[in-house]
Amino acid sequence: LFIDPDDYVEQNSLSRILDTAHKYNAQVSFLGYRFLNADNTIQKDVLFAELKGVIYTGVDIYRVSRGDGTVDPDRSVAILLEKDLINKYQIRMLPGVPYLEDGEFLARLLCLTDRAIFDTSIFYYRTTRAGSATNSGLFYSEKAINGFFIAASNLKSFKNSHQLNKEQEYFLNRPIIKFTLLIIQACITNGFSKKYNSVKERLKITGLNKVDTKGCSGFYYKYGTIYNISPILFYFFWKGRLLLISTNKKVHTLFK
Repeated sequence: LFIDPDDYVEQNSLSRILDTAHKYNAQVSFLGYRFLNADNTIQKDVLFAELKGVIYTGVDIYRVSRGDGTVDPDRSVAILLEKDLINKYQIRMLPGVPYLEDGEFLARLLCLTDRAIFDTSIFYYRTTRAGSATNSGLFYSEKAINGFFIAASNLKSFKNSHQLNKEQEYFLNRPIIKFTLLIIQACITNGFSKKYNSVKERLKITGLNKVDTKGCSGFYYKYGTIYNISPILFYFFWKGRLLLISTNKKVHTLFK
């Protein structure tokens, strides 16, 4: 059970979540959590209370957890994990991935999970702080770009080195596309042409100059397809998207 050092858990709750996991023989339990604002006021609760007692595969529970506008983040916190499952497949956080490493870890873990549940009571309290990686400039750094390369390459290697069914393979296509596109997205603020020249050859060497969109839909299918035509084309599409969002925000502010 991973706990971020600036978050905390409900008092006297460990025995309860363990009992629930044992009751359903769950390898993975998505625990209920509460998002807190920076001033510790409640932003929202994520419980999935209506799904109590339903057994999912790891692939299915991931899709359900992100469906219907909930946007449950890729995370390792607030998830109870069976130690035997982690050790059987030697699933570990990757060194050298300073940003969004949870998403890479979670993709491999859930891909191989047979029994997963939602524990539908609040266990975890997620805080918000200004100094976190999500709220910093780390995303645009060389360190982050290198980490995205490591994550995408490792997921591709994992996909090719395990005997997976089509559903599992398609499931892994999404995070591979995600980390590949992040390489280009991270170039935006630091001078695209200079950065792209340095990553273009590496994309080719690692086999990330093309991505597999099978099983993907929405955002990842659309932008993965554009990327396959040309990474530069994706860059300009993404740049235009950011410009449009920025313009809409300014218009909203003017007429607020």
